[in-house]
Amino acid sequence: MDQDISDCQFNLIIDNNVNQVQIDSIKTILKTTGITSMFRIYNNDDIDYSKTDWLSDFEWYGIYEE
Repeated sequence: MDQDISDCQFNLIIDNNVNQVQIDSIKTILKTTGITSMFRIYNNDDIDYSKTDWLSDFEWYGIYEE
């Protein structure tokens, strides 16, 4: 049974050890599912992730990809 995923958002966490060719392959596969946009998140060097309250001032740091 097909399900409508048009209103869904997905998170894909990729380790730094995964190379760009593998990431491109994953993106190609995801595009066949109807996912139309992807936002790549990067570590923000301005945030001290060791603080327990860093989520209170959380800002996405990344770019939209095709």
